[in-house]
Amino acid sequence: MTEYNNEQFDEVCRSFVTAMQRVVERIKKFKSGLNALAFKVYEDAGCPYGNSPAGFQLWIEDQNRYFKFLNQRKN
Repeated sequence: MTEYNNEQFDEVCRSFVTAMQRVVERIKKFKSGLNALAFKVYEDAGCPYGNSPAGFQLWIEDQNRYFKFLNQRKN
């Protein structure tokens, strides 16, 4: 195991935190992109619950229930 003095340890911690912050930002961008894509699919489906965030959320919940139902039928 490598031994670090306080200054080196601080630098390693700062580097780790910086790297984790970049990972979090990439995840946020990815999630944002997925949400935009999902909303586009919702719009293409004709916005069956209205063109609003609440309607979109209802549609997502219905899709999740439908996929759970399909998975249960497979088993």
